[in-house]
Amino acid sequence: MVSFNISRINTPEGIFRLAGAWCRQSGLEEDLKIESIEILGTDGWVALKLSQPQVAALTGKLAPQLLAHLLGQDQA
Repeated sequence: MVSFNISRINTPEGIFRLAGAWCRQSGLEEDLKIESIEILGTDGWVALKLSQPQVAALTGKLAPQLLAHLLGQDQA
């Protein structure tokens, strides 16, 4: 697993800042572990609690976009 920090990613669900780890070799959603997630609100970054079911559903929805972003950076 390799650590990652995404300082800003624009998605249809909002603008996020994330940190975590992923398995570069597999590129599978199951191998993406998000350790922190923040959404850009009107007053700045707002931390989301990963333990909340809504946030877990959101991270699952974001996973394909996050992997595409990480894979794109990995090839650069």
